[in-house]
Amino acid sequence: MISPFCQLDARTVLLAAAETAAREPSTSGRYWYTRQRTFQPVRYLPKIAKKVGKPEREKPPFSATMATTQDSWYASDKGAPSRTVTGQDVKITFASSEDEAKWRQLGSPALVQEKPSTNDYDIELFFQIGTHRFTVQQLLELPAEKDGLESLLRRLLEEESPSDWGSGKPEFADYMWWTAQDLLAGPISPGTRSALYRLLAEQPGIRSLGEVTDPLGRTGIALALNGAGNGEDEYRLIVDDDTAELFSHEFRPQGQPAPALQVAYENLGWVDRLGERLRS
Repeated sequence: MISPFCQLDARTVLLAAAETAAREPSTSGRYWYTRQRTFQPVRYLPKIAKKVGKPEREKPPFSATMATTQDSWYASDKGAPSRTVTGQDVKITFASSEDEAKWRQLGSPALVQEKPSTNDYDIELFFQIGTHRFTVQQLLELPAEKDGLESLLRRLLEEESPSDWGSGKPEFADYMWWTAQDLLAGPISPGTRSALYRLLAEQPGIRSLGEVTDPLGRTGIALALNGAGNGEDEYRLIVDDDTAELFSHEFRPQGQPAPALQVAYENLGWVDRLGERLRS
């Protein structure tokens, strides 16, 4: 069965997501837990670059993607420890047998530098809105209605330094997009999530691509924005149309056949103990 969301424009999709988010029950816990899997093209590692005489992080003469998983626990109580576990379940996928053959011709060099690592922190881990840092509790206190949230975000953008943004401050629509990309994966209230979708619905340039499959094989609705601060590059958010939760976000450079970055969220939610994981 084809989802009715396939035929809807971005504004309608976003307003429907806002209604769905507003109906979600408010939950809480001692830790905000995320499990994310990141997909990105393989680049030369330092040792490989030196061996073949290439600049570090340059694209090698074969196409391959590296996927890796990270678990994070953000403490909601001030002074409580937080944790990340990085470098898990690393997998290299070659684009074709020809690409794998080119890699073997180079002597099958190691393509992975990162190993699983558990990192405990005695300080609070922060979330970002632009260059502003927010604790878990501060995110939970964000406005739960559209006008209030817009007022806050416009003030934060006004306080941004142009030097922190390379070519200058982004337009509000671009700033909103990047804010949504980060906050939809964070511990915000159902009201704030709803307000965020309503505010996104008012921004120009956002398109609905209909149903797509995310990197983990889940079917969701893709929303796209082109040229967010960088020519005609495409940025995507893939949202579960049943729950309005963020499945993943993607970056697709102009003229490139595949994404340069995909971040898929396997699990997002509250847990009560450091190290506790949500069930899929």
